[in-house]
Amino acid sequence: MLFFRIKWPHSNLSFSSHPMLDYIKTILLKVSFSKALFEKELRKALRHVSATELPDFKAWCYEQFARLYWTVMNRIFAQHAPVV
Repeated sequence: MLFFRIKWPHSNLSFSSHPMLDYIKTILLKVSFSKALFEKELRKALRHVSATELPDFKAWCYEQFARLYWTVMNRIFAQHAPVV
């Protein structure tokens, strides 16, 4: 999936084409100190991530949090698997 960022001049603000996904990632990074909070927020996040965004989001999660929460993510992503 392609993401692009627009950097506004004279500003530290950057906007991507998926602001909700950026927000979800920010929340997960901020709560990663707590297993319970991380699990809760990951479950909530999956309600907002579209099917097209899911593979990239899942890869990002494993890249960021595999050392801490491998088993938590395996369980949650397995429960969230789309029905074919």
